[in-house]
Amino acid sequence: MGKKYDNEFKSMIVDLSKSGIRTKQLSEEYGLHTSVINRWKQEHDLKGGDFSKNKPKSENIKNL
Repeated sequence: MGKKYDNEFKSMIVDLSKSGIRTKQLSEEYGLHTSVINRWKQEHDLKGGDFSKNKPKSENIKNL
């Protein structure tokens, strides 16, 4: 299982990336894989900065 990072750390990495620091540089400096950083940026945009594991509940519609 991978290492767990708190929401504050993830937000900091995303903010640094959005400030113009390249993903590769962040990867090297913080020991993160570039795909992890890219996923965090995507999650940040989709969830409005909320990295919590709670996902919105979707209604299950079953065809009878």
